[in-house]
Amino acid sequence: MIQKTTKLTRIGMEAVKHMYHNQSRLLYASKVSREIDVTYAHLVTILNQLEEKGIIKYYTKDKRRKLIELTNKGKQLYELILKFESLGITL
Repeated sequence: MIQKTTKLTRIGMEAVKHMYHNQSRLLYASKVSREIDVTYAHLVTILNQLEEKGIIKYYTKDKRRKLIELTNKGKQLYELILKFESLGITL
């Protein structure tokens, strides 16, 4: 249900979850891709979509290293996902 509404893929939701739980540290796209077990190229495609939706923000010093973080909208999205899951609704 949430995937249809937000048009997030499973990997996109996994990335949002991972970023939410790791807010206290610097997150680079390359490290997130390894930690959620997807290719860097695939994750960057998804992150670009998340950025267009205002869910994440990129901070780059150069084109090769992409520092990423959730926006307030991204944090709210993940908290909504948690509410669904607490009701026993699997996303």
